[in-house]
Amino acid sequence: MTREEFLQEIRETVMTLWEDFQILPSIAAAQAAHESGNGQSDLAQNGNALFGIKVANGVCDGPGEPVSFDDPSWTGDVICHLTWEHIDGEDIQVYDTFRIYDSWGASIQDYADYLHVRGLYDAVIGETDYLVAAQALFDAGYATDPNYVERITTLIEEYQLTDWDEEALSASGGSEGATSC
Repeated sequence: MTREEFLQEIRETVMTLWEDFQILPSIAAAQAAHESGNGQSDLAQNGNALFGIKVANGVCDGPGEPVSFDDPSWTGDVICHLTWEHIDGEDIQVYDTFRIYDSWGASIQDYADYLHVRGLYDAVIGETDYLVAAQALFDAGYATDPNYVERITTLIEEYQLTDWDEEALSASGGSEGATSC
């Protein structure tokens, strides 16, 4: 699946995020494309996980190994998966525990819930400037990659995803302040 095909596949669902959750569609779409490799990553293919959301206090030693976690905000299934993290200036691979879903739609819904429930992402909620929202996600610890903001905003600009923001904001009567690329 190409990036264009992936974005069209998730468009309808992410377009509801502004009205329902005050999350910019461009941010959600770019994160989903980046985090899931356009829906082609192992997590996306085997667990419908588009955003790489981890469970809190998860422990796993490798694929197929028992997984334990203590996350009161998650009662669904999890998977142990190898992932890249940027720690102490180095990129390393570690096993971690990730939420998995029945569908991509469920993954997108959980992403919106996750940003709201955690409290860490309050600066993202209601933000109409994708540059500010992307930086707020990084500042709150969504990703460890020091280039995460650039990766997300480049996707938004390259695929003109701010058009989605303008459409969603206009439909909800709040188009003022939407930042286009």
